[in-house]
Amino acid sequence: MNTFHKVSQNQFKELFKTIIFYDEQIDILRKQLFAVENFSPIDFFHSLDVNGKNFLSLTDFSDFLSFHNISFNTFNLRKLIRTYDKNNKFTINFDDFLNFIKPKFPEENPQSINNIHPNEIYGNILIEELNLIDKFGQITFSIKNTKDFNVYEAFMNISKGNNYLYFEDIKHFLNEKYIKDSKIKNIIYRIDLDNDNKVSYEEFKEVFFPNKNYLINDYSYTPSPIHLSICDNYQSIYSPMNTSMKNKIEEYILNKLAKNNSFVEKKNFTS
Repeated sequence: MNTFHKVSQNQFKELFKTIIFYDEQIDILRKQLFAVENFSPIDFFHSLDVNGKNFLSLTDFSDFLSFHNISFNTFNLRKLIRTYDKNNKFTINFDDFLNFIKPKFPEENPQSINNIHPNEIYGNILIEELNLIDKFGQITFSIKNTKDFNVYEAFMNISKGNNYLYFEDIKHFLNEKYIKDSKIKNIIYRIDLDNDNKVSYEEFKEVFFPNKNYLINDYSYTPSPIHLSICDNYQSIYSPMNTSMKNKIEEYILNKLAKNNSFVEKKNFTS
């Protein structure tokens, strides 16, 4: 019996919309990073690659976060690298890094900002990416523990019986005219592990059952508090961000942009 529509459809819509919501917040930070005067992606990449390896490893990411006193879950950090490492080497080369930090949506960039160090903005990008992975994990954990859930059945329903899941399939599934195509395409990017602009069943299944050989960790999910980087007082919450929270975040960001001030008040990012 096909139980997908009865049990899981709304949960999958929540999952996809959660990705879109966080991507919108992360893109604001990406635009601010690129608006820093004289910002050079390649120079910034090399500043993070402290040993001159021409790639960033898990150690590079964890050292940056630890140096700036940013708490993180190592399993989620591995999943973040998994998202942007399109060569399946568990490293981030410059092309991967550029895809990680460059703005994804075509809105206007903010004005140049002189008094914010790129490390500060980059730190917030990492925090929000990890927040997304944490929330993503909560939702997928809930979905796969729903009675009678079948991951193959879900894939075949969303892909309309095809062997691959495409941008058009998610657009049709969401059936939301106000969501821009670029934001739906970024959902595909996050799930597509081999960068062929489509999602196979194996890639889709990994959303729920991560590859242990890649992550080298216990893949059972343990919920942890979401650490909001751009909300007052670094509030920790478990519940999803609702419209009120989203408005609060956007208002906070706009106020900070207007003042040419720092996004992060509680942390002292240094070079």
